Amino acid sequence: VVGDDSQSIYKFRGAAISNILEFKKDFDDPKIVTLNQNYRSVQNILDVSYKVIQNNNPYTLEHTLGISKKLIANKKSTDQDNIKIISTPDLETEVNYVVTEIQKLLDSGELGFKDIAILGRANSHLEPFIKALRKARLPYQFYGNRGLYEREEINLVICLLNLLVNSSDSSNLFKCLFIDSLNIDVDTILSH
Repeated sequence: VVGDDSQSIYKFRGAAISNILEFKKDFDDPKIVTLNQNYRSVQNILDVSYKVIQNNNPYTLEHTLGISKKLIANKKSTDQDNIKIISTPDLETEVNYVVTEIQKLLDSGELGFKDIAILGRANSHLEPFIKALRKARLPYQFYGNRGLYEREEINLVICLLNLLVNSSDSSNLFKCLFIDSLNIDVDTILSH
């Protein structure tokens, strides 16, 4: 039997920490083998991740069973494997910091676009970063499981179609006037 309490966030799919704890009760003295070898990351990344995960105690299997899930890297670290932890007072400051740092790295030639990624737990958490990257005119590619109707370009097409059907819909008119690709001058909008 294999179990990972970190996957118990998928309880709606049947993954729950209680499954592991009940297994120990149902079967007398099972041998527990903790898999802690990591083949993807270097040690300093694993150490910082582990430190963050410890904030979930006492609700982890590790804490409950008194085992160690601290991962050990099978990769050697390099000078480029540095980690910098930044704490910001709010989301807006965080987004601005990240976009500014990306711009600095690109301007210095230290990294190229293919070397930079922003990871988020949920697609919705990336929206502020996407908006800031657009505003800074930095190209990006978004990879995620977004629904068709959540895509901005689809919403803009629907907005335009709704405006064609009902030209007195001020909400859609307002949205359409500010579609970047239509290049409608702000002075023109304000003068009418």
